[in-house]
Amino acid sequence: MFDIEKTITRLHPAEKLAYLTIVFFVGVLLSDGSYYSEKIFLQTAILLIIVLMFFSKNIIVSSLSIIVIVLISGFAYPLIFPDPIVFKGGLIIEKLVSLRFLYFDKITQIIPSPNGDLATGIVVGAKSNFSKELKDIFIKTGIIHITAISGFNITIIIKIFVDFLKQFGRVYSFWIGTIAIVLFTIIVGGQASIVRASIMGWLFLLARFSYRLPYVYTALIFSALLMVIQDNTVFSDIGFLLSFGSMLGLIYISPIVAIIFRRYLKKLPNMISG
Repeated sequence: MFDIEKTITRLHPAEKLAYLTIVFFVGVLLSDGSYYSEKIFLQTAILLIIVLMFFSKNIIVSSLSIIVIVLISGFAYPLIFPDPIVFKGGLIIEKLVSLRFLYFDKITQIIPSPNGDLATGIVVGAKSNFSKELKDIFIKTGIIHITAISGFNITIIIKIFVDFLKQFGRVYSFWIGTIAIVLFTIIVGGQASIVRASIMGWLFLLARFSYRLPYVYTALIFSALLMVIQDNTVFSDIGFLLSFGSMLGLIYISPIVAIIFRRYLKKLPNMISG
């Protein structure tokens, strides 16, 4: 017989955090601030906190109270922060953004189009100079994704700065790696895919710095949480949805595909069958 108390107890803290974050997302998606008042959310949250205090030893009641508190927090968030949170970077960020355009200009001067356009697209995600014919070729051949800045670029940044600096200690490796990730994210323009990859890459750095094993699913969900906190309308951004959908596919679908290849396609070359 299914024992809900044992199931809740066995969950890893990282899993609990991921599931509660998803509950928060559900609240954000269902929220419509025009029908509610902030006082209703506050009163409900206080009532549930009181229930949580009195029934803290009852796992089922306390868990349900926490879930509902997180859910109404999701309902309330778009009402409390209706507009995206804007971070003013000042002169430093302006200089970093200008580096992107400087790189673009230098590359296009040295390497003629379309090769120069491809180089700028791969390194800094600058695709505005792509001709329609070039875009159509990339789309038809299925390689348009190589011009999208994502986790692969962050992996290169981590390998260059973090792995090289390991010999000087994990503290230097962590902080310089963190700075490198932030600077690169700003320079390339901060698209949804690179922000997601940057947050996840930094969480893996943090896990290694604190001698913890990274939990990739929680890292993905937490990176989505930070983006939703910054802009609660991000769920309507197709780039955001595609980026996180592809990562979920890599986490859950790719292992299944790998098993199928290894079990039923053993005669294929190792490079293909894995």
